[in-house]
Amino acid sequence: MFYYKVSVKELIDEISYDYLCYNNLPDRYQNVIYSRVNACMVYTERLWIITLGVAVGAFPLMAALTTLYSQIFDDIPKKYMVHDLNIPFTEPETRFESPYFEIMFFYLTGCAATWFINYACEYVLVYFDTNSHFIFFQTI
Repeated sequence: MFYYKVSVKELIDEISYDYLCYNNLPDRYQNVIYSRVNACMVYTERLWIITLGVAVGAFPLMAALTTLYSQIFDDIPKKYMVHDLNIPFTEPETRFESPYFEIMFFYLTGCAATWFINYACEYVLVYFDTNSHFIFFQTI
């Protein structure tokens, strides 16, 4: 199940070793390294948030835009759900009737927002001690 567990552990150990080696460098080098690592962390976190926003937001946004387009321009308007779910023990087309469609649309959009919050919290941290020395590299 964990195919890359050993190789990823080796990579994390190597990065941690590099950070520990940085602690033995003169202060002027440590300041440069500290500023570069902080800059990389900021850009990585921003890129992660943008990627998640696009990936998670694509489902509700596409459903809303295609429904809006269909309502405005098509002769026979059609509704599109965020995730196409059938209601058990009913006809397949009843899922597009009001109020079920609207309730499920907002419910699934809320689920997408929850997924975004959950995955946005999973990022890589580099911990520093009070002297700005690199401690270790950890994934949470």
